[in-house]
Amino acid sequence: MKSQKKIAIVGAGIAGLSCAYELKKAGFNVTIFESEDTVGGRMQTIKKDGLIVDSGADFFVDRYDLLHSYADELGIKWFNAEEGGKHRIIREGKPHYINLSGPLDLLLNFKLLSLRARIRFLWWGLRLKLIRAPLNFFHLSEVRLDLQHIPAATYLREQISPEVADYVADPFTGIMQFHRVDEISAAALFSLMRMMTESGGFNITYTEGGIAAIPQAIAKILSIKTNTEVISVSSSNGIVKVKHNTGYELFDAVVIATTGNITKNILKNIPISAGPMFENLSYAETMTTSFNIPVNLFSDGTHLTYVPFVENSIVSGYDNQIRKSTHLEHNGRSVLNVYLHEDAAKKLRTKTENEIFTTIISELKKVCPEVKKHQSEVKPLFLKYWPLAMPKFRHDYIPDVTKFEKEGQGEGNIYLAGDYLNSPWTEGAARCGKRVAKMIIDRFS
Repeated sequence: MKSQKKIAIVGAGIAGLSCAYELKKAGFNVTIFESEDTVGGRMQTIKKDGLIVDSGADFFVDRYDLLHSYADELGIKWFNAEEGGKHRIIREGKPHYINLSGPLDLLLNFKLLSLRARIRFLWWGLRLKLIRAPLNFFHLSEVRLDLQHIPAATYLREQISPEVADYVADPFTGIMQFHRVDEISAAALFSLMRMMTESGGFNITYTEGGIAAIPQAIAKILSIKTNTEVISVSSSNGIVKVKHNTGYELFDAVVIATTGNITKNILKNIPISAGPMFENLSYAETMTTSFNIPVNLFSDGTHLTYVPFVENSIVSGYDNQIRKSTHLEHNGRSVLNVYLHEDAAKKLRTKTENEIFTTIISELKKVCPEVKKHQSEVKPLFLKYWPLAMPKFRHDYIPDVTKFEKEGQGEGNIYLAGDYLNSPWTEGAARCGKRVAKMIIDRFS
């Protein structure tokens, strides 16, 4: 019986929580081990000076079907961001708005790019829409193999336009993935761009209580051992042993839902097919810095601003949180989240908080007209360094994951889950957890 099958989940990020939640609903006996004293991984929300700050993942989008369904099941209110929020890209210090209504608007009004680059960009966008093969951004293993092997930057610079690479693809990659477009595959970037340009694909949404509301709600109905560090996971004759800092336990199956580097360290029976995957896995680093700002600092309705690396090598973008919801106001103030390019985060991590905030304000004045004009109204609030912010879905990595998922997943009743398994963002990680849960359910049915 399923209730007699003991399943362990290592890691209480959204991948592990999603997997445990699905297994519990299916009747399994599930235990989660989490080394920290909090759950959610990069889905973290804090409150400071009366203001709510999402310090890791910052928002959802309409295509987050699984997380939206979890919110409904758990009674968590799911909202669309305030209407009228604008996205813009900075070029030569000036904002260019990208809420385009159609091809003609792209050609006539999108002055960010030269006319030739606009025509090439439109041609590429039409080609994306015509691709019949799956472009599933939340599970890149499903994307056709030829796109998995192509570097996105090479394709864009040679086949479309260097301008599109530098002023469209690179800023989107910088703010969404925290690294340069040179380190992402065509499979990942093309899937992301098609999702963002389809109807409803990039309408920003959020949950009441912040980004942490869903993982915290799931955690309340599960058995979780926090502050429990798993040292090793090994399998023998179908029984899986989990050794942790207070002893060891035996399980019928174990799901390791930690970051890839931790998984590699604690997994004692590494499947042969997982070797290349772990060897090529790398993560982007970043730092989220939050500022206390007047709610009306952006009078034009700006929500997200993308900053190309060629414009600024430190700031990759910024997010005006009041555009998510007017409920995020406190005494006439709100939050501006500022994101950094990876190399800048690496260099700044050794500095003091005061030095970091001073540097960022100085750079913001170059790429944010509102901050330049009202610097005295922008106050440091909070910062969080993320050494493993996002896996890099490079062209030489995605095929390795695809191969592992076909050949090594579940070997010895040990399963892996997480965004690094070709499952970007919180939605991708949650879907990965659910996929693994289904494998286990099928295994013991």
